[in-house]
Amino acid sequence: MSRRGVASMSWKIGLRKWLASTATIGSGGSAGAEGPIVTIGAVVGSNIARILGTGSQHTGTLLGCGAAAGLASVFNAPIAGIFFVMELLLRDFSLKTFTPIVIAAVVSAATTQGILGDAALFDVGDSFLEGDLGFNFIQIPTFLILGFVCGLIGAIFVRSLDFSERFFTATKLPIFARPLLGAIFLGIIGVSILWLTQSNHVPMFYGNGYPSIKELLDPGSYFTNESQTVLREATPQLIGLLGLAAIKLIATSITVGSGGAGGLFAPSLLIGAATGGFVGYSVHALGWFPGTSPAIFALVGMAAMVAATTHAPLTAILIVYEVTRSYELILPLMFAAVVSTVIARFICKDSVYTFKLSRMGVRMGAMSDLTVLRR
Repeated sequence: MSRRGVASMSWKIGLRKWLASTATIGSGGSAGAEGPIVTIGAVVGSNIARILGTGSQHTGTLLGCGAAAGLASVFNAPIAGIFFVMELLLRDFSLKTFTPIVIAAVVSAATTQGILGDAALFDVGDSFLEGDLGFNFIQIPTFLILGFVCGLIGAIFVRSLDFSERFFTATKLPIFARPLLGAIFLGIIGVSILWLTQSNHVPMFYGNGYPSIKELLDPGSYFTNESQTVLREATPQLIGLLGLAAIKLIATSITVGSGGAGGLFAPSLLIGAATGGFVGYSVHALGWFPGTSPAIFALVGMAAMVAATTHAPLTAILIVYEVTRSYELILPLMFAAVVSTVIARFICKDSVYTFKLSRMGVRMGAMSDLTVLRR
C-alpha cells in the first residue's frame, strides 16, 4: 500500500508469478496459464497507474484493464475477459469503467490474433450440427440434471481447495518445500494410474488438460459404431469419465493448495467436460435421446462447472462460447450455468476466488469491504 492509499503491485510479483507458473505447469502441475497471465496483466496495469500518478479509483480501473487484457489474450476471448473483470474483480458496470476495459481487452485479443491467428482454442466447427447433434427443447430436463451435478461438484472443488491449502499450511514446512511435497503426491497418483490402466501415456490430469478437453468435445471419440450402447456396456467408459473429473479435481487441489502457481479456469473446464461427458454418455446409454452425442453435454458441462466454481455465470457462458465458437448451444449453456451457480452457492457461499478472503473476514458482498479491496 502506498502513502496515497493507491494499490500498487510490484513488478517482482509478476516476475515471481511468471517463473512459478512456468515451473508448475511445465513440470506437469494441474493448473492453467490464465491465472498467472491475469496477475501479470494486473501488475502491468497497476504500475502504469503508479507511473502516471492516477488516483485510487483510476488505479483499480487500470488494474482491471491489465487483467482483462491478460485473460483475453490467453483464451482469445475478449468478451469473457471484459466480463471476468467486471463481474468478479471490480464488480462495477459503470460506463467509465467499462470503456477502458473494453479497449484493453480488444487490443490485447487483436494483437494475439495477429501473431497466433484467430482460431478458437477448442474449435468444434460444425460437428454439433451434423447428425442431429444440436439442442432440442425436450432435452432441458437432462441439462437441469447436468447443472445440478456440476453445481455439486463445483462446491466440492471449492471445499477441496480450502482443505488442501489448510493441510499444507498445517505441515509447518517452509513455503518453498510445500510445492515439492505436492509434486510428490501428484507423482504417486500418476504412477498409480499408469499401473492400474497399464498405460504408458502421460496421465490426462497433468498440465492444463487442453488435449483431453479437445478429445471430450469430439463426438467421434465416444463411439466406434452407430449401435445403441446399453448401460452395462457403457460402465467402463462412465467410470473413466467420472474418474477423470475426480482425479483432476484432486490433482488441482493438491497443486494449488501446496503453493503451486496456476489458474483454475482450465482445470474447471476439464472437470466440467468430463462431468458433462459422463452425464451425456449415461443419457445415451439409457436410450433417452438417440443420436445425441455426449460431446454436447461435455461442452455445456464446461460452462456449468466454471459457473459453479466462480459463481460468475455470465463469465462462464461467454468464455465457453468464445473458446468453442459454438453458438447453437448457447441456450443450454445459459440454462445449465445458472442452475449450477444456484446449487453451488446454496451448498458453499464462497467461490474459488473468495474462500481465502472469507477466511480473513472480508465480505465480498459488502460495499465497504469492496471499497477497501479496490485501494
